[in-house]
Amino acid sequence: MLATVTALYGALTALLLIALSFRVVKLRRNLGVGLGDGGNKDILHAMRLQANLAEYAPISLLLLLFLELNLLTRLWLHVFGLIFLVARLLHVWGFGRRSGVSTGRVLGTLLTWLNIIAMAVTNAFLLLQTF
Repeated sequence: MLATVTALYGALTALLLIALSFRVVKLRRNLGVGLGDGGNKDILHAMRLQANLAEYAPISLLLLLFLELNLLTRLWLHVFGLIFLVARLLHVWGFGRRSGVSTGRVLGTLLTWLNIIAMAVTNAFLLLQTF
């Protein structure tokens, strides 16, 4: 079985991660920082945006893959995949504008957490149906 839906959201997530990584590299280059944040808050901020995606993407995509392999309908796979992407974009938009609390950051984080919980529960439900 091909995991085409997970592959789509994995590819889109990878592109977002590359964009965020490029942002870190650009800031480091412009400010002459070779490693870490060099004590610069803008670099630290960009690094956290990048790292936050890198922290949540693996579990989200893995849960999506399990759902796809367990034959959840394509509609629901796309719902979970879109929620993940929208949540991460909201987080980038909100946190990217300022480092404090922002609506986008809070909504993005909340949607990410709820989506992970929903995918985990759905996976458990599908698994229990096999017994």
